[in-house]
Amino acid sequence: MYFLTLQPIMQTISLKFKRFAFYTGLFSGIFFLSYLIFCKTLLGVNAQSVVYYHVLQQQLKAKGYAPRFWIISTIRPQWFNDLWVSFEGGATPKSRHIVGDAIDIVVMDVNKDGEANYKDVEIVKTMLENEVMGQNGGIGTYPNAYGFLSRQMVHFDCRGYVARWER
Repeated sequence: MYFLTLQPIMQTISLKFKRFAFYTGLFSGIFFLSYLIFCKTLLGVNAQSVVYYHVLQQQLKAKGYAPRFWIISTIRPQWFNDLWVSFEGGATPKSRHIVGDAIDIVVMDVNKDGEANYKDVEIVKTMLENEVMGQNGGIGTYPNAYGFLSRQMVHFDCRGYVARWER
């Protein structure tokens, strides 16, 4: 008898949970699809940043390193960047990604020592600064970040002035 009185309440809770799960899944799907479309390709990225990307690959090979890295972020719509700012805390509201000037890569085992670590990030950063970009644009690394992928990330962009950071 007690079970019969709870049944309508449980059905209401179940329906609300199903709606919540549906909309949460829908939002997650849209977020992920947007990420793949906007952030994982070089489409729409400033031509100079694309040149930096390809020259970095070539210079690493020429110096005997393996260009083992992948793109994790390029051009972002403003609304997507705003989400990144609120969820990640590492993005900036006036990110160079919004205008398509920036590329973020995750660096793996570039020096072929069997480990992906900050030595590899330093090789890529130094290569960008000395061989690829010189005293142009921005280069950022995140050695103190929480999480392996964040620590292995290198940001570079073609802004019209020199900017360097290590967070």
